[in-house]
Amino acid sequence: MIRLLLLTMTCALGLAAHAEPQMREVSIDYQELRLNALYQSGSREPVILIVHGTLGHNEMDVIQGLRSALTEDGLGSLSINLGLDVDDRHGSYDCSVPHRHQHGDAVAELQQWINWLKQRGHETIITLGHSRGGNQLARYLADEPDPAVKAGVLLAPIMPRWQQQRAEYENRFGVELAPVLMAAEEQIKLGRGEQLMSDVGLLYCEPGAVSANSFASYYRDDPDLYTPALFDRIQLPLLVIEGSEDQITLGLAEAFNAAPEREQQELVTIEGAGHFFRDLYAYDVVEAMVEFLERQH
Repeated sequence: MIRLLLLTMTCALGLAAHAEPQMREVSIDYQELRLNALYQSGSREPVILIVHGTLGHNEMDVIQGLRSALTEDGLGSLSINLGLDVDDRHGSYDCSVPHRHQHGDAVAELQQWINWLKQRGHETIITLGHSRGGNQLARYLADEPDPAVKAGVLLAPIMPRWQQQRAEYENRFGVELAPVLMAAEEQIKLGRGEQLMSDVGLLYCEPGAVSANSFASYYRDDPDLYTPALFDRIQLPLLVIEGSEDQITLGLAEAFNAAPEREQQELVTIEGAGHFFRDLYAYDVVEAMVEFLERQH
């Protein structure tokens, strides 16, 4: 099915085979927020939904590179900006804004954008998530993905264990993680999860205002934050891509290969690529993805 769609020019969408691909910003309203994305038309199906990494956006170099490589291959894309509880957000997250976003928010937003694509006639959707977006996408795929989603691609998905998170937090902010997390969880138990804690560091942002719900969602001991733990629960074709020089996802190949056999799941290592697959490595990613899809039946 996917192979046929990859080899057939799109007629149902009214796209001429030699038409110049067009890109435009689109938006949807969801939970009192306006969410935006860049929609790049293609000359054939499927369409690729792209999810960025931690506090990032759809104009990051890695996302632009993937979008360009897909366009040259004739494939359309929808590269989304996760809302992060900011109305009509563009660019990297502004760390001066109080953090109320949660790691799990992305799962529901993914479904909203899949609905948008379906409403515009796309019947075959391939999802691609980079870094933290890879983990958020894996969570979506491991649950009950929309039937229009035919495969997933996880590009250098994050895979921290809680002990690693604790060490990284203490190294970055100079304070112990456990007491801050304990305080956040206590506020949540008291029904005050939206209450802001002051002078608290979060992810890449220096200490500021952070809700208890937000902090706990990123730092509690969540086994699913270790992306390989989700692989066995994903029933769709799944491609995991790593860069040989990536220092963030160390051990990804070993974790993937720990299972004796993974039906419809493959891992590809791109030699020389780091975590952000800069320059021509984006073309290697798209080539690996297209070849993977062609092998699916």
